[in-house]
Amino acid sequence: VSIQTFTRFLFTRHQVQSIQQADRDARSRPTGPTGYAEPRAEPRANSRLDGQTRLQSVLGLLDGITTAAVSWEGDLLPARVPDYDPAWLDDLCISGRAAWGRLSPPLKSAGLKQGLGHGQGRGKVRAGPIRSSPITLSSRQNLDLWQALAAGQQGEPARTEDQLALSSAARRTAEDLQTHGASFFDQIQQRTGLLQSQLESGLAELVGGGCITSDSFTGLRALLSLGQQSKGGGHGRRGRRRGMFGVQDAGRWSLLRSLPKAKPQAEDGPQQDNSKKQDSKHLKNTIEPPLNEEQLERLLAVYLQRWGVLFRRLLERESFAPPWRVLLPLLRRMELRGVLRGGRFIAGVGGEQFAYSDTVGHLRSFSSGSNNCFNDSRNNSSASASATAPAAQYVSLAASDPLNLIGLIMPQQRLPRLAQNRVLFRDGVPVAMLVSEKTVFLGPVAEEDRWPLQQALVKQPLTAKNRAARKGIAPPRPRSSAR
Repeated sequence: VSIQTFTRFLFTRHQVQSIQQADRDARSRPTGPTGYAEPRAEPRANSRLDGQTRLQSVLGLLDGITTAAVSWEGDLLPARVPDYDPAWLDDLCISGRAAWGRLSPPLKSAGLKQGLGHGQGRGKVRAGPIRSSPITLSSRQNLDLWQALAAGQQGEPARTEDQLALSSAARRTAEDLQTHGASFFDQIQQRTGLLQSQLESGLAELVGGGCITSDSFTGLRALLSLGQQSKGGGHGRRGRRRGMFGVQDAGRWSLLRSLPKAKPQAEDGPQQDNSKKQDSKHLKNTIEPPLNEEQLERLLAVYLQRWGVLFRRLLERESFAPPWRVLLPLLRRMELRGVLRGGRFIAGVGGEQFAYSDTVGHLRSFSSGSNNCFNDSRNNSSASASATAPAAQYVSLAASDPLNLIGLIMPQQRLPRLAQNRVLFRDGVPVAMLVSEKTVFLGPVAEEDRWPLQQALVKQPLTAKNRAARKGIAPPRPRSSAR
């Protein structure tokens, strides 16, 4: 199949809603099947499942994905679970089936970007804003995989709290958790004697530095909302109001032991330091990831469940993926045992490809029925004008979404994985991007189609108001044409 058909197959597999389906759900108007956008098109999905169960199946597909903290409940989960309720994710975390945290601490090279000089900040790293911190959401049973892979990532991370440029409040909080173990917010505040605002700021620093986590996702959600309130300002200390999700409701806070403790190093000269860095880079290219064969098989099962078809270039979408040369021998052995099938399933992609037998059957049936999967959604009144071609389906994704395969479909295009950047797909083909609040069209687009595409890019449903622009009736526009 083509790479475009494979992209649409992934949209179905991950239950991503199209712009048209979100529009129909908002208006509560029953329609026929819409192809890859509806979950019932994929045999694995079941539209009758309740929201929490469906969220659990979606998290199984996103197991181990690392993205910006603000993108999880801002883009990824609402795009896959209709009427997403944050309480569902909290229940999964509290029950122990899911866990979150930053598994990759800040790199030491990031210290200069934070304005650290050669004084007291020498050799230390300051964590960035929590909104952009890379947060991993994983199942408890596979947490050991991502922790081990994160420990072997490239770069020189700050491995301990002592190597992070923490404030006094964050350091006292970390020492308290190190001494007393997992504790509630009130317990930490009582033992440390910190003010509520100081403790909240300290927790945010430790989360951004990859040091701690909480029992529920409410902890991260509350810290994100606190960052928005402090950025908005205007209320002052007395006018401060408690948000819907408070840090006190996060459950217990505990240390996230994702990386081993580093040994203290003596101060060396610049030449000796540079030689150590070169030696460490050479070792990282030769040392294999610390995963045994059983762990590698579990890792491959996660990858195959997420992508359906696994090949080398797809691993670029994985944050902590081991080298392809490590996975290829195991994939070949699994093919010899009859567990997997090897072949050329996706056209235009070089190298060996592997998939389960049932996935190959689903992909073939999806490809053969993709030409007729949109016909039921047309109106009979306009059949004379649109009966010859199915209606195009649009899917808007955040640039940080793992299904953003624009680099695979259009290698010449580059889209930074920032929270505000987006990409719009039409029938599996990227047609527009939102880069730094500017709309970039990836092909020739008629003038009357630019406005509807811009609205679809920012996830505005293609309502009658937007469709009027296609007929030359320009609706009232906001101040900027691209948000």
